[in-house]
Amino acid sequence: RQGATDTRRAGTLPNADGTGEVGLDSQELGSRLAVRFTLKVEHERVSDVRYQVFGCGFSMATCTSQT
Repeated sequence: RQGATDTRRAGTLPNADGTGEVGLDSQELGSRLAVRFTLKVEHERVSDVRYQVFGCGFSMATCTSQT
């Protein structure tokens, strides 16, 4: 794995089946980590996932290592 430089799963996923966000509410912006995950499901399994991280390199590396 390449850590924060591995961007294979970074970005948006058109026609996502699900979206999860944390830290993007107007009261939270700038005060905590902000991340958005989108995923695609096929045959009851996650077939693709993308993330957008709004924060530091450590946050980006964490999201990268989880995908």
